[in-house]
Amino acid sequence: MKTILRLAGEGRALRIVDDQIGAPTPAALISDVTGQILAASRRGAQIEDCRLYHLAAANPVSWCGFAREILRLAAATPGFEGLPTPDSVTGIGTADYPLPAPRPANSRLDCGKPERDFDLELPDWRPFLSRMLQLLALKRANGY
Repeated sequence: MKTILRLAGEGRALRIVDDQIGAPTPAALISDVTGQILAASRRGAQIEDCRLYHLAAANPVSWCGFAREILRLAAATPGFEGLPTPDSVTGIGTADYPLPAPRPANSRLDCGKPERDFDLELPDWRPFLSRMLQLLALKRANGY
């Protein structure tokens, strides 16, 4: 997120991979859901010993879609004036952005187990992004 904001603020053209899908999952979301799991276990939900659970936010998105959403939400957040619009982000294929290590086209995790075992509905990542942008704006306003 900070890199997108920095590059956009520098007026750099944003060409972002649009064929790799994942789910941005901030630490605050992981913390919130872990608290819900612990509360469910106190209500009697059974946590099996050594059970592995995948945890990711709802509503997968491409890297390009994520960059566009950052700019969309930043435009609505005081302190981020003057950034380009979301439609200025150009989607490109993975082949147009070579990296030393290959990246998966689909890095979504199956989060059905925690949803079933603890009667959870995993949250969307967008409200967490909005909250992070508000915190960054506050830091910027206070000279950090």
